[in-house]
Amino acid sequence: MENAKRSLITVSIGAVCGSLIIIKLIDYVPRKRFLTWSFLWLGALFAGTGAAFLHTFQTNLYGLTIALYILCQLSFNLGANTLTFILPAEIFPTRYRCTCHGISAAAGKLGSLIIQLIIPSIHFNGRKVKDNDSDGLGWLLVIFSGVMVLGALFSWAWIPDVRSGERAGRSLKLPSKTLEQLAEGMRGEGQATGFRRRFRSGWKGLRGR
Repeated sequence: MENAKRSLITVSIGAVCGSLIIIKLIDYVPRKRFLTWSFLWLGALFAGTGAAFLHTFQTNLYGLTIALYILCQLSFNLGANTLTFILPAEIFPTRYRCTCHGISAAAGKLGSLIIQLIIPSIHFNGRKVKDNDSDGLGWLLVIFSGVMVLGALFSWAWIPDVRSGERAGRSLKLPSKTLEQLAEGMRGEGQATGFRRRFRSGWKGLRGR
């Protein structure tokens, strides 16, 4: 019970602070670039936190792991977790927005459900992750760091660029637009999506220079 209370407090501190910060910053954030870099940052942070957990497990240095875990939660809500809900609303046209946003959200929930079903059966060093004396959380964080890198790769390749390059003059704030205006603007931009098209587009840009 004490572990559960501490876990709730640790997660809530980072998550709430990250959400409050992104509410203030969202009008200044180029969506795709911020999502891609936040995935990469989370990948590095998860790997570091996992390594710290394994190094400080059952030692007096556990405070370092707690601090890093709070930073993970802050970064998650400051970047990827929030933007994966904002981007579907801004990308899909009004006619398809609810359906496509629902599919996007359901995919995330399905992934969480699958992981929750898999984790109890995973063993590290002969112990289950849920065992009190298990260091499995550290190994899970290291594994999930690879998932974050995959997230960065897929967001770079497949997500159209939304709310980028729209700043007027020296203003850092993005101009206010309705969802209908954003979806309408996506039609004529002809952005390259997909791994092959993205690499081909980048290669042409380098040759043009």
